[in-house]
Amino acid sequence: MVHERLRELRKSHGLTQEQFGKKIGAKQGNVADWERGRSSPSIETMHQIVKTYNINLHWLFTGEGKMHLLSQQEQDLEVNIRTKVFNILRDELTLLENDTSFVPSKNDDFLFMPVTGDIAAGEPMPFISDTDPIQHIAIPKRKLSNPTNCVVLRVNGDSMEPKIEHSDIVVIRKDVDWQSCNNKVVAVRTSDGITLKKLVLDEVKRTAFLMPYNPKYSAILLDEDSVICGQLVFIVRQC
Repeated sequence: MVHERLRELRKSHGLTQEQFGKKIGAKQGNVADWERGRSSPSIETMHQIVKTYNINLHWLFTGEGKMHLLSQQEQDLEVNIRTKVFNILRDELTLLENDTSFVPSKNDDFLFMPVTGDIAAGEPMPFISDTDPIQHIAIPKRKLSNPTNCVVLRVNGDSMEPKIEHSDIVVIRKDVDWQSCNNKVVAVRTSDGITLKKLVLDEVKRTAFLMPYNPKYSAILLDEDSVICGQLVFIVRQC
């Protein structure tokens, strides 16, 4: 994970967090947050880290290859840093928002958000949060006005196919307003557990259903104990 490799990089140079940050114009607290996975450096800061410490960007993102670049590779990276970062993210991810394709911009700054557990796309099942995140996903900052109000989960099941596939990563914004979530894909807690489905309210009959996209599955009638956990913001599909 990126935060682990940032810590490895700093320690390989024998630097404290304060010393490491000073060389790239960052505060010790920022470095500490990066290493804990609480936040991620901006693209500009990544550029500065690569430039200052002669780092192989591919290693920093994937853990593959050597930590440091050869001098000629460093010169190439100086010229093309934004394009290279963008291409790595574009090759790894396809982001879908509101069922339409979303293409990241080369000028995007990215958040690296932890995937904290699985959510059922099938019959509801108990939610198990991973204390150690499954992975971190790069998400453009401009797509999340309030990242602290969102949770990132991995889909387990095929009830929402073809629009949402098994193993897709979903970003859920915490929202408990039933009316605003009507006809939206939501995470709902039932007596059997949590599931991802489309919420449909029937105001005449005063009932609420969870509708799958996959016709193999049946709708789920919600009872008064059901609770909305949040609304789907967008999907991250790993290619």
